[in-house]
Amino acid sequence: MKFEYACYFCQSTTPLDQGPICAQCAQPMSLRPIELPPGDLFSNSALSIWDFLPLLPINDEKHVVSLKEGATPLIQADRLAQKMDVRQILLKNDSTNPTGSFKDRQVSVGISHAKEMGSDTVAVVSSGNVAAATSAYAARAGMKAILLMHGQAGPTKIAQASAYGATVIQVSSPKPSEVFDLCLEACRERGWYHLSTAGIYEPYNVEGSKTIAYEIYQQTGGDLPDWILAPVGGGGLLGGVWRGFLDLQRMGLIDKIPRMVGVQARGCAPLIQAIENGWTFAESRDRP
Repeated sequence: MKFEYACYFCQSTTPLDQGPICAQCAQPMSLRPIELPPGDLFSNSALSIWDFLPLLPINDEKHVVSLKEGATPLIQADRLAQKMDVRQILLKNDSTNPTGSFKDRQVSVGISHAKEMGSDTVAVVSSGNVAAATSAYAARAGMKAILLMHGQAGPTKIAQASAYGATVIQVSSPKPSEVFDLCLEACRERGWYHLSTAGIYEPYNVEGSKTIAYEIYQQTGGDLPDWILAPVGGGGLLGGVWRGFLDLQRMGLIDKIPRMVGVQARGCAPLIQAIENGWTFAESRDRP
C-alpha cells in the first residue's frame, strides 16, 4: 500500500521523502493512503489491528511486530445511558490490549516501521503507557529499547516498563520539553529510531489509532454512533480515530463522520485552552 503526506490545513500532498512538514503552510502533515482497498476488507471481524494491513503504512507483512493488539470489545452500557438520559452509550475498552492501553496500537505500527527501516534500537520519552508498550514491543521484535522517564514517573509504570528488559533512564528536569529534546538529540547522534507517539515528530505511530474507527465500524455493522468521545493529551488518539473514519468515508462505506469530542481534565487542559485562545501550540505543563 502506497502512502503520501497530506496536510489537513491547506489540503496539499507530498511524497514520503519530502515530509512531514508542509512546504506550503509549514504545518505538520499526516500519512494518507494513496490507493484504498476494497470494502470487503471489513467483511470479517478483526482479530488484531493487522487485519487492516492495507490501510496501515507498512510495506511488507514480514516486518509486522504484533502482540495481538486491537479487536477490543465494544460494550453497551445500558445503566450509564439511562443515567445520562441518552438512547445508547457504547464503551470501547482498550484496556484489554496487551500492555493495557490504546498505545499498543500505535507502538505496534511504530515498531513495525522501525523494523522495516532496519533499526535495532528505539527510544522514547514517556512516564507511563508509551514506555510500557515500547518496552514490550521492542522485546517482541528483538530490539533494544531506551526509555527516558521523568523523575516523577510512578513506580508501577517504571516496574512495568522495566519488566520487558528495556533500559530505563530516569531524568529529572524542571521542563519536560528538555527531556524530549535530549531524546531527539540522542536519536540523531546514535541512530536510534525515535518512537514518539506525537504525530508532529513521528507520523507513523499515530496511524495505529485509526484501527479503533475500523473496529467500531465492524462492531456496529456500520450503524455508527452520532458522537465519539475520547480523552486527549496532545490529541493524537482523537485525530487518529478521525482519520480512520475519514478512510471509511473515502472508501464509500459511510456517508458522514461522527461528531468528535476531545475531553481533558479541567486541572490540566492545555489543548482546550489553546483552541479557545486561538493559539498555534499549546503551552507545556511542568507537572500535569
